[in-house]
Amino acid sequence: MAGFAAERHHQSLREGWEGNKADKDLLIRNRIRSRINHRNITSISYKTHTTGIRYRRILLPVWILHYTYGGKAKKVVVCGLHGRSFGERPFSTRKLMGYAAAISLATIIFGWLWGAAQLP
Repeated sequence: MAGFAAERHHQSLREGWEGNKADKDLLIRNRIRSRINHRNITSISYKTHTTGIRYRRILLPVWILHYTYGGKAKKVVVCGLHGRSFGERPFSTRKLMGYAAAISLATIIFGWLWGAAQLP
């Protein structure tokens, strides 16, 4: 692990539980709606009982990449389990302008050929 930085847990279990409360409520509400099979339901009331829940903290493989592009610092994080990446992607304005010009030119040529084919 030389050269790699490790992050300590920055939240307690109570902070994590409270921070995730809105997501859990939405998940529970959607599960209830899917079981009822009625779309016109506007009011759902429910009560959850959350005692006795146990947690295990696990360490997951995460790769963090810091780099500089165009004089700006960028950061990319990759999940080692699923391969999903999160972060800032650099954009080359020259390439984007070139792609836009090529697509515009192709559209104009296609329209011109289409119009020429429609003439008697």
